[in-house]
Amino acid sequence: MIFSILLATIPLAIAGFSIVQIYQTDLKRSVIETEEMKANMVVERTEAFFEKAVSQLLFLASDENFRKSSLSLTKGHLENLLYRNDHLTELTLLNEKGQETVKVSKYKVVRPSELKDQSKSEMFGVVSKGQIYYGGFHLTTDIVPTMVIVVPIEEYKGKTIGFLSGEIHLRYLWNLIPKAQIGKAGTTCVLDKEGTLIAHSDTRRVLMKENMSYLCGNRCHIQKKSAFEWSWPSGERFLNVYKRIKALNWMVIIQVPVEEAYGPIQQIAHTALKWISISFAVAVILSFLLTRKFILPIKNLSHEMGE
Repeated sequence: MIFSILLATIPLAIAGFSIVQIYQTDLKRSVIETEEMKANMVVERTEAFFEKAVSQLLFLASDENFRKSSLSLTKGHLENLLYRNDHLTELTLLNEKGQETVKVSKYKVVRPSELKDQSKSEMFGVVSKGQIYYGGFHLTTDIVPTMVIVVPIEEYKGKTIGFLSGEIHLRYLWNLIPKAQIGKAGTTCVLDKEGTLIAHSDTRRVLMKENMSYLCGNRCHIQKKSAFEWSWPSGERFLNVYKRIKALNWMVIIQVPVEEAYGPIQQIAHTALKWISISFAVAVILSFLLTRKFILPIKNLSHEMGE
């Protein structure tokens, strides 16, 4: 009798546990997709920000009036662009040999003696080949996050006749990071190609120029998926999602403790398993009582016939 009861109820319990596992897997996938959406949002908005900055420089560089202007008029063109855009802090015109000829800044008056020869710089080596140069991230003395973008100035036949350099501040990126925050203990950060922090929800770590390449390391090159789990030596596990900003060779990483990321899932699973266990126990008890109710008259009848 007991064997028959178990035979009837165990498949139901197994089916219930299987459903919980499938549901748990789907919820985990949903958590990862949410983090990926946050990371993609940071990537897309950062790319849009830089595309806008580059297009403004290219637009001025392609202006025939700008290319053929005298130095005094060129300065006026640069100042006009500079003060019409909040993200620009400094603009510089360089000749085809890499010598700075005109420079305007929002924060200081640039003297002719401050103009530099950039012909031996990494920047000149890139833009002299007709490519757009994205400089490294750095902080000014006023703790303003900035970087330099340089575009070539070409004639209609493609000959490079100079270069236009723009220094832009990255406060937009710093303001964007909190919007991608995940949970209470989760963090969102942007790293350069060396792994140094460019943006983080805790700006003090950016000011300290903290290197966080350990968040990804070789895993980001080995892993085929953009999400993976890893553990500190202390045993605490984290869920990481990374996305690349290809033009800049930067990386966006969202990190959240596994306990926090999957906490609601585990709670739902525990609740479901508890009710499945209760249902299984009730089913066994009811099956036993019903079986006994049907078998008892048969036993009595059999006993009477035996007498």
